[in-house]
Amino acid sequence: MEDFGWINYWNSNRFRDLVFDSAELNSFNPCESATQLARDWPERDYYFESQEEYAYFVTAGEESPLMNLFHRIRNSISHGRFRINGSYFFFEDVDTDGRTVKARICLNIVTLENWMRIIKCECDTAKQLRDDMKKNRGK
Repeated sequence: MEDFGWINYWNSNRFRDLVFDSAELNSFNPCESATQLARDWPERDYYFESQEEYAYFVTAGEESPLMNLFHRIRNSISHGRFRINGSYFFFEDVDTDGRTVKARICLNIVTLENWMRIIKCECDTAKQLRDDMKKNRGK
């Protein structure tokens, strides 16, 4: 993110709001443990057939819930634990044992594209926010 000029973005409520406002998350549920995730996860026979966005994940020690979400998406991709169904991307992150689920996330391609435009400052709102944060050193 720093490559695109962002400073202290993880602490910014304005950055968080910009990212979340560009999504249609019906459920955003950061959990403290895999046990809590299992308890909070709604019963779904096939989580990869949803037509609504959601994010259930165990926090990963990052600076904010948003950065924890990005962490889990990154892990899912790097370990090949994602699936595409129509316009929805489904991400699953598991512990090293391969059985303990750490995240189940469903995002529409439009949301992912919006987030990329924000991160890369390809929209005026993101450019203005980034420039304001530079002036104010991330506040």
